[in-house]
Amino acid sequence: AKLTISTKSGNLALEKAGADWSLGAPLKSPAETTEVDTLLGKVAELKADKFVDDKPSDLHMYSLDKAWIQVDLWKTGGKRPITLFIGKRSSTDTGKVFAMTSTDKPVFLLPDTMLTDLKKSAQDLRRKNVVDVNKDDVKTFTLTNQFGSFGVEKVGNDWKLFKPNAAKADGSTVDSLLYAVQDLKADEFIDSPQPLSAYGLDKPQMEFAVTAKSGSAKLLIGKATSDKTAVFAKADPGTTVCKVPSSILDSLKKNLNDLRDKTVVKFDRKDLDQLSILREGKTLTIAHTGKDKWEITQPEKAEVDSSKLSSTLYTLETLSADSIVAELPSDQQQAAAKLAYYGLDKPRVQVDLTIKKQKPVTVLVGKRTQSGDKVFFMRKGDNTVYTKSEYLLIDLEKEVKDLKK
Repeated sequence: AKLTISTKSGNLALEKAGADWSLGAPLKSPAETTEVDTLLGKVAELKADKFVDDKPSDLHMYSLDKAWIQVDLWKTGGKRPITLFIGKRSSTDTGKVFAMTSTDKPVFLLPDTMLTDLKKSAQDLRRKNVVDVNKDDVKTFTLTNQFGSFGVEKVGNDWKLFKPNAAKADGSTVDSLLYAVQDLKADEFIDSPQPLSAYGLDKPQMEFAVTAKSGSAKLLIGKATSDKTAVFAKADPGTTVCKVPSSILDSLKKNLNDLRDKTVVKFDRKDLDQLSILREGKTLTIAHTGKDKWEITQPEKAEVDSSKLSSTLYTLETLSADSIVAELPSDQQQAAAKLAYYGLDKPRVQVDLTIKKQKPVTVLVGKRTQSGDKVFFMRKGDNTVYTKSEYLLIDLEKEVKDLKK
């Protein structure tokens, strides 16, 4: 299919290949398919409001001899276009314009809103996406920013960091990154740019390189505009420079901490056989005795009100960190000093979990952070120290009287 719109200010040419439209004039660019389809829908659904002249002898009186707008539509396989001519506004019928088609000679009236609908510029119809990326097709990407360079790849249904080192990546953070790049649209295009140094794109402050099923693409982010509301960007390869919302800087401002998966413990409560909480030298042990049935076995025997235990179980079965603060050094003496610094050599709370089909899990909770609103914690046997909101203590510092029926 092919569509041309001719006005006194110039011509617009669009062509469809497969499911996508592209601009051929006045510039070559992919087009916003939804915008073009919407425009075509309005043309296809046109109905005359009123017929005014069945056999016009003077098209000039309607400005149809030199139409204000001419629309030519070639259907797939068609040799001749269907043409719509739109002339001047009617002086007697308010809000109407004169029109005629190539296949139907009578002059009729259409709503004058068609003038607005059809007076589309190339900027209105060109695809605004800076890079052609579908997040669901991405296989790997590399983000380079002020914090370094980070490589992430998809392995099965999970995301893994492979640069600067191997680690599990945080799925929600990766998704937000990919959505930000996929949905990034230009506010303005500069099709004949100055040298890239004028936009800070010779040495971009951020780069996002992606490999997908359909191929590779790279997004370059340069310096901010003078009013700081936008930044310059471009796709590589490509020559067009564009202005994009400065919010993309926040979207791509991710460090290794942001990208790493912060899940510390994950299980389903139905698989938890026993929970022990050691605090201030006292142990509280809770056994799973049946579906939604729990019993305190230490320091005394008592039946648990499952609704009172629920928040603690929820916290533990989806225990994730707010941030990663340190990796313990391999040197044992240095590691011991680090544990002492975070209060993890003598934890204020120790949680032991016995889970079906898993090795026993122990979580250690240490000191509060300097701000006082978080605590340091880690999984025993691992080398990573995390922080979590102090509300973790509320769920772990419960006593028998808080849980029994």
